[in-house]
Amino acid sequence: MYNPKRRRGLSPKLQQNWERPYTVFKKLNDVVYKVQRSPNAKPKVIHINRLAPYRATDHSSKFKKTNIVENKQRSKSPRTFSEREERWIVRQVHINPRTSAVKLTLKCKSRFRKSVNPETVTNVLRKLKYHGRVPRRKPYINKANRKARLAFAQIKVKQPTEFWENVILVDESKYNNFGSDGKQKVWRTPNAALHVIRVYADSQLETTFKPVEAHNVHKKRSGRLQLLIRSAKQGRLMETFRQNEKKSATES
Repeated sequence: MYNPKRRRGLSPKLQQNWERPYTVFKKLNDVVYKVQRSPNAKPKVIHINRLAPYRATDHSSKFKKTNIVENKQRSKSPRTFSEREERWIVRQVHINPRTSAVKLTLKCKSRFRKSVNPETVTNVLRKLKYHGRVPRRKPYINKANRKARLAFAQIKVKQPTEFWENVILVDESKYNNFGSDGKQKVWRTPNAALHVIRVYADSQLETTFKPVEAHNVHKKRSGRLQLLIRSAKQGRLMETFRQNEKKSATES
């Protein structure tokens, strides 16, 4: 039998420690086991004192009872959110598609008392086919505005050339002196790029007009560029534009 005082006299093969997970391949005797790390690995002879005791005992007793050393297939991890809680998360995204996973995580913590990783909330949304996408930059025109625009175009299309010589078209664009405003993403389902949720404030579309004041955190970070177009000669466009601005200011 094995004597603990004679441990130094063991062979080098039996003296090596075995701390990693293993399975008992064969019991050579009461104190010497033949173990392997995986089914395809080469078995090694290890002394029982060099093994983790609970591992050796568990596998030996398991082998005696079931004649199998392999572990049973583990069941899936328990569900973090219930179906009702997942529907609540989707409802929050439906209300505000521009909300982030971090903000949703904080809301879940305050409502359900569950502290989870933001990736868990993202996985819930992806499972329900909600993905983060860059919103389309296309203005939404409802039926009333469509009719008004069409009526305006039908009236002006019959105007003579002299009328358009006195018309100045103005286009405006925002630019950044340095840096970028970045891309803001929205949660949306497939084939919903042009959908607009009129019930709520936020939509799936990006506004084409960006006011400078909203992004001008630094004094000289951004500016606005105005373009004046006229069918006749260039003339004094800027002076005419300034005069029209003064007239509109005095009238208001």
